[in-house]
Amino acid sequence: DDLGSHMNLNCASPVQKERSLPVLQPDSNIARPEVDGSSIWLYRIYHNSVVDGPGRRSVIQTVGCSIKCRQCLVPQTHSRENGELVSVSSIVAEVVGQREKHDGVTILGGEPFDQPESVAELVSRLKHHGIHTVVYSGYTIEQLIQKRHAAINYILTHIDILIDGPF
Repeated sequence: DDLGSHMNLNCASPVQKERSLPVLQPDSNIARPEVDGSSIWLYRIYHNSVVDGPGRRSVIQTVGCSIKCRQCLVPQTHSRENGELVSVSSIVAEVVGQREKHDGVTILGGEPFDQPESVAELVSRLKHHGIHTVVYSGYTIEQLIQKRHAAINYILTHIDILIDGPF
């Protein structure tokens, strides 16, 4: 209550009357990970964060990290054993259900880009609902671009803010 009421942000994205991004469909040219694009390895979801991006955020915290930064604040997210495989649909439903209480969504980890197809599907569905999206990554943008991976490129071109680099 001390933070005031919800307000729409247009941070880092041009004003558009209508955003109509298609829900990402599986691409036969994209290498399939151990799970398909309709599920994601999740550590937790929490709401009302004011430190994980602009405004009040719902936060989707993935689990699994190949980088394992020495100074990581959440090393418990490195191993997938500490999370669970959940449907992207259930995550989107929870976030949309909380829409009036947040200014956008932040996806962090673990390392979100370790499951790019799943995160691309999540980003696609969030953008379909017009939700402002921030992603944190331990990779730099240059490292992500060098991967030349279709799902990573999709994420980078459809999010509003990338906060990159080792922590």
